[in-house]
Amino acid sequence: MDNISWQPGVTLEQMEEAIIKKALRFYNQNQIATAQSLGISAKTLYNKLKSYKEKEEKKSKETKAV
Repeated sequence: MDNISWQPGVTLEQMEEAIIKKALRFYNQNQIATAQSLGISAKTLYNKLKSYKEKEEKKSKETKAV
């Protein structure tokens, strides 16, 4: 756990998202393996990924509207 880095201004939510996405890449997008490695249920991981996607879509729409 020594290789986790944090910078001022980065929220816990942003850190969590980055860790989840990094774990997904490590496990080749295998959500079951990723969830198990992070100690969360597959449903929790699914819900978090859905939330990230919705947030990105909202941000994209806002950018296009400007």
